[in-house]
Amino acid sequence: MHTIRLLQMANEIIADQKINVWRSNRDELLSIKSGVMEFQTLMNHGDSLMKEIDQNLINCPLPKAPDQKLVERLLVEIRSELYK
Repeated sequence: MHTIRLLQMANEIIADQKINVWRSNRDELLSIKSGVMEFQTLMNHGDSLMKEIDQNLINCPLPKAPDQKLVERLLVEIRSELYK
């Protein structure tokens, strides 16, 4: 279940540049968790998501790596605010 959810979220991040924490397919994910979906069907679904991710990466406008200096600056700001 978590692998499928993470693959779906990765695909959404690449395609939409958004992180959607709340899942619209909650029932599907819970059915996977409870073992309703056959193993091979689940593996095929995962493979399909991986192919979709690879295809979406071709035209993805997101940078190849994060801005390390920006991340460090934000971390310092967050910690400074937290430990005032």
